[in-house]
Amino acid sequence: MRGDAPLTSRLFEPVLVDAQTAVVTDSRDLPWYPTILLVSRPLH
Repeated sequence: MRGDAPLTSRLFEPVLVDAQTAVVTDSRDLPWYPTILLVSRPLH
């Protein structure tokens, strides 16, 4: 899943989907270090 604001559109949110029912069962935020890497990617 991706954010909808200009800054968060480059961030991902990992989700766990049940393969049989296609229902999202869990969603978590990324730790701080991948978040910084994803936000700084356009600067390189």
